[in-house]
Amino acid sequence: MTPLEQRALAAYFRRKGGTAAVRATVASVTVDALRYIILRDKTRTLAVYRVRIVNGVEVLKGMKRWPSEVEA
Repeated sequence: MTPLEQRALAAYFRRKGGTAAVRATVASVTVDALRYIILRDKTRTLAVYRVRIVNGVEVLKGMKRWPSEVEA
């Protein structure tokens, strides 16, 4: 797991109040030259974060609505 994927997982657990019982799988996907980090459990997509470059540093932006290509 890359450091960026670890940060996405940590951000999800912070937002949800530390629900450590969820077993999420993490994947990195590129759609239309944009990079996304996707957190899924067995049945659904839990969260999607877009990777942005700000001052030369990769940062995560939580998505409320994500592209349909990410679901596939």
